Amino acid sequence: MKGRAITPTASRFDGRLRLDNGLAARQALIEGRGIAPAHVWLVSDLLDAGALEVVLPEYAIPSVALNLLIVPERAAIARVRLLINFIKDRAGVIPGIER
Repeated sequence: MKGRAITPTASRFDGRLRLDNGLAARQALIEGRGIAPAHVWLVSDLLDAGALEVVLPEYAIPSVALNLLIVPERAAIARVRLLINFIKDRAGVIPGIER
């Protein structure tokens, strides 16, 4: 194919887009791929900027726990303790995260 230019083409398709990654779902929403449930903390900046809008305000997806896995032997290390306390203190100010 030497010397031939290949022009990319775009194709529209219909159907369900299934994702198991929050950032991929966020990108699909930004690109206007449809509607999807999303945790507020993942899209609050887009909602605030007007890039997304809530279409079913009475619907909420189930809460999920926020977990931090720590090797028990390292929990007493000062820098690990600082990280734990930082996350514990700051997680409550992230939109959509409740204690």
